[in-house]
Amino acid sequence: MHQHIVKISAALALLGALGTGYAQSTPSKPTHKCGNYSVIIQPVSGEEFHEEKLTLKGPKGTVFSRTDWSMEVAWCKDVTGDGVPEVDLRSFSGGAHCCFTHDLYSLTTPPRKLAHIETAHSDALDPRQLDGKGPLELVTADWRFAYGFGMSFAESVALPEVYSYVNGHYAVNTRAFPGLIGGWFTDIDKLEDTYSVLARVSELILLGKESQIAGVLQKAPDELRRWIEGYLPDIKDSLSTLGYNEYGVLAGLAPEDITYTSVVGGFTTAGSKQVLTLVKGNAKNAHVKSGQLGVLLIDKTASGFKVTATGLTFPSKGKDQDYTFNLQHAVRRSNGLSDVVVGNGSSGSLKLQAYRMSKNTLILVKDDALDTALKFLQDLYNLAEVNGKVFDKDAKRTPEQWAALMDRARVAREQGKNWTPLLGIEPEQLGDFNWYSMQFLQDTPQQAQLYLTVDYGKLPEDGGDYGIFGPRYGLTLTLQKDQTWKPVSVDLTRLPATPYDGDQ
Repeated sequence: MHQHIVKISAALALLGALGTGYAQSTPSKPTHKCGNYSVIIQPVSGEEFHEEKLTLKGPKGTVFSRTDWSMEVAWCKDVTGDGVPEVDLRSFSGGAHCCFTHDLYSLTTPPRKLAHIETAHSDALDPRQLDGKGPLELVTADWRFAYGFGMSFAESVALPEVYSYVNGHYAVNTRAFPGLIGGWFTDIDKLEDTYSVLARVSELILLGKESQIAGVLQKAPDELRRWIEGYLPDIKDSLSTLGYNEYGVLAGLAPEDITYTSVVGGFTTAGSKQVLTLVKGNAKNAHVKSGQLGVLLIDKTASGFKVTATGLTFPSKGKDQDYTFNLQHAVRRSNGLSDVVVGNGSSGSLKLQAYRMSKNTLILVKDDALDTALKFLQDLYNLAEVNGKVFDKDAKRTPEQWAALMDRARVAREQGKNWTPLLGIEPEQLGDFNWYSMQFLQDTPQQAQLYLTVDYGKLPEDGGDYGIFGPRYGLTLTLQKDQTWKPVSVDLTRLPATPYDGDQ
């Protein structure tokens, strides 16, 4: 077994949350009693599969039923402290190391569902007393970095994740337990591989010790230091929301109303950790009307959580359509406050807009360097998307569909003419463009520079080639204001795509 796998298993086992991500080899009992309820597990077989069906039954009939590759009772115990047991019904989808799902019920009469938690590659949702009082916390691992940054799964870093019992639900509350965060990677002695480097950098970010990263990376091998520095903006951006996505639930909002698209920044107070989250409206929601999606500002104060409606709403189009709206980035400006970048894909193309808090209301940012930079990103992204569809000759389309696609391509290429000269290519050549992190390097009334990490690539000349993949770059966009803001240059620096790329 590789050293980094030994380390991750040891770290999780130390906290009572074995996270190797493999199914239990011991077969489940067919019937399990928990309080006044019974859990029945039955095999379900077909010609090409074997699954198990789990049913939770009580005095008034079936409460829960689920079929998956493997089903079991992970534990039955009183974790909320009310004298009534809770049951963790765990399912496993099959495969090498994913995916585990936990449905947690309090076995009251009638029973109450406390959480539906997807723990990805970790089988455990471990009850522990972390704050010395009240209900037990539930400890597992956060796998947002699985396969990330050019790593294999065996090298991947699992981060701590803690659920607290608040307002009748279990919700992510990891940031409330810095001691657990600081003790998660105590097994690391030196920075000698991808696992140890990413783990140590992640720990420093989560503990608010970013100023120590440069000094720590000096102790890493050169190739690993260059690799992690190339991804550092992305790592910071990804970790910025860890422990914050369920602040709405902690603040008293119904879990089913939270869309789990959030950004964290100082929107009204510089340097603070405020959360903007997108919430579904309903008749019981005092902040967002039924039929709408609304952006709420959530502050954690000494007396609890404060929720403020920002006035920014979108039409709700139903469960599967609401994900066309999302909060993409919190971008800190020169005054220390953050603007929020909102993505809207409801028209079939991506539209990016920036908003700024003013008197607790989000207002559209206009005639601004960020607004111009977002137009640059949006147009190049849409151009790459439509060029990729035109390039895909294997897609079956009617003559009418093909004509509509070419109309879209003409519009996208016309818009792309404003930006592709900065990349040194023609609009028809762009085949891949995605960005990840975003930050201002310079932010003055007349000149600005933004640094982004991007994948950018051209369409292959051979029409028979499969797929369009762009190399990874650090992109510095320089803008200047005369009458209006205009981009004046783009500088691209090739970054290591994996830890093994060496010098570029």
